[in-house]
Order: sequence, then C-alpha cells, then structure tokens
Amino acid sequence: CRFATVLFCQWPGCPQGLHSSPTPRCSVREYFALGSLARASPIVAVLISRGQSDWLCSLARVAEAASKPVETDSLLQSGTFVDCYRYSGDTLDGRNDWAGAQKAYASAVTLAPDLPAGYYSWGVALAKHGDLDGAIAKLEAANHRGPHWADPLKAWGDVLEKKGRAQEALAKYDEALKYAKERKAFGKPI
Repeated sequence: CRFATVLFCQWPGCPQGLHSSPTPRCSVREYFALGSLARASPIVAVLISRGQSDWLCSLARVAEAASKPVETDSLLQSGTFVDCYRYSGDTLDGRNDWAGAQKAYASAVTLAPDLPAGYYSWGVALAKHGDLDGAIAKLEAANHRGPHWADPLKAWGDVLEKKGRAQEALAKYDEALKYAKERKAFGKPI
C-alpha cells in the first residue's frame, strides 16, 4: 500500500500504526479491498467530522470498483448530494438495474435542477443504452447549465457521431476543446 491508508488519520481512534506515519500508505481502493466498511469506517468518520460527507459518494465508486457492493450501497445512502444520486445511477446501471438507475438520475436532476452533473451522467447512460435522442436532450441540458464544462460537450459530440452527424460532432468537439484543461480529459468515447 502506498497512497492513503486513511485520508486524514489524525484522531485518537486511528487504527494501530496508521497515525504514526506522516506519509499515507494505501490507496482507498486497496483499503476497501482489505475488508468491509467497518474496516474503512475511520475514513468515513473523518470525512463526516470534517464536514466532507459529500466525499463519501466518491468513495462509493471506489468501493464498487473493489467489488464491495455492500460498502458501496452504504456509502451511497450516506448523503443527499447530487453526486450520490448520479453515482447511484451509474452503480445501478452497472448492475443491470436500468429502471433503478433512471430513478437515481431523475433524483439527481430533481435535487439540483440548475446543476449540470445529473443531466450529464444521465445523458451518458442514455447514450450507452442507445437512446441517442434522449442523450442529446440531457447533454444539451447539462451544457446549458454548465456552458464551460467540456465533458458534456465531448459526450454530445460522441452521440452526434453515433448518429452519423460528423460535422456537428466536430463542432461540439471543437467547442469542448476550448474548455478542456488538457486533451487527456477527453478519455474514451461513450
């Protein structure tokens, strides 16, 4: 383990030996691989105590990648943040629960209709399921709410390309490039 055994291991209940090292030793993913949420609970406790409970939803993605569905579900239910709902949607979709995923995405959009993230995640998921027109509608909504965020523009370009609208796709990619911090941020196509 090299990265962060516990993100902020500076409290009396820190597991034996972890607080003594000023440099973190495990990645969060490796930490989840070691055991259950009970084992990772020091991370959870610290995040909550520091008012960073929105981070728990991000940890849920790590837990899911480490094949820890019980921990994932527990972390996703820990908050009522847009990211919790959209990550729930992603998780449910990955588990082949498309109906549940759509409810989670709808909850994200309902919770924060002015934020682009819920629309973006829902649009990407719709594209993966072949609903290209629905995807365009959600990605357009995400772009409207976050006009300087490159990801929805890039995804919108991917959908247009799938629809055979190459010139429009290129225009979206060009627009996205204006806002991308670096070309690597584009990742693989949806």
